[in-house]
Amino acid sequence: MSCLVQSALNSLRNQECAYDVLVVQTHGWEGIKKNTRFINVENSHGNPPKKRNQILRYTTREYLLFLDDDAFLPPQWLKRAASLLHKPKIGAVVGPLLAPRTETSFSKQITNAIMESALLSLTHTPQGAKKKMGRDYEVNDYPCAVFAIKTDDFRTIGGFSETFYPGEDTKLCLEIKKLGKKILFSQRLAAYHGRKRFPFPFLTHVRRYARQRGRFALLFPETSLHIIYFLPSIFILYLLVLVLFAARGMLLHDLYILVPLLLYVLVLLNEIRLIFGRCSNLLLSSLVGIGIMLTHIVYGLFFLVGLVSRRKS
Repeated sequence: MSCLVQSALNSLRNQECAYDVLVVQTHGWEGIKKNTRFINVENSHGNPPKKRNQILRYTTREYLLFLDDDAFLPPQWLKRAASLLHKPKIGAVVGPLLAPRTETSFSKQITNAIMESALLSLTHTPQGAKKKMGRDYEVNDYPCAVFAIKTDDFRTIGGFSETFYPGEDTKLCLEIKKLGKKILFSQRLAAYHGRKRFPFPFLTHVRRYARQRGRFALLFPETSLHIIYFLPSIFILYLLVLVLFAARGMLLHDLYILVPLLLYVLVLLNEIRLIFGRCSNLLLSSLVGIGIMLTHIVYGLFFLVGLVSRRKS
């Protein structure tokens, strides 16, 4: 058993609700240990939806929780989730995904600061949310790293789509909405989720999700056809226009075209200032600023790639 899986299981020990655990692996061992069952699913490498759907073969519980192996629950999480799922119109419940408090990796600290930046929330904030400070609100889309859902609804939907990865969570959320149910975001359901290392693992993650979001903008406009997702791509197209102007020697004659770029730089510098004010680490805050810019560029490019792609998987 990996250390990550063991840590995730340990976080369940302080929960007050009765529960069963199914650990699905591509390789490992099969067996039952206390209330935890381990199973292998062959040919499932790179296809988490296929693994998650195994729960329908084993569960007799009223509610399901999908928990990534690098995610951890604080005490009382299951009890709070069950109290919300008990409401008839609620199909699923989620909460904030925070960085682990014990995280010491410098590269992961950079990633966490990037993800917490207001300049990144443009493409990561759940769409369709009616936000009220300190209150629960409805979302149309949310990642399934820590995702609780009613078993009957999950069975009616037919589980996760094994055609889409990443993006299977977006498809699941859409199907929940089609049932006439709500996906409730609650601050009381905050959990901890590991971060990718910066730069390459994190930017690879951004690339994959941006490309799939671009495809979904046409396939599933209910969740993905939002102007907010297009902004990084619009920025990329703007940069291309600047390159064309410079190549033709027109840039110095039309300086007004630089105004959006200057505004972007000023906003980015202000964000670096705010981050430095929180951490008092010039290297960290500078790298976060660079990371934000790279994230916008990678997301914008691959959103466009996904938008023009004809592949549906």
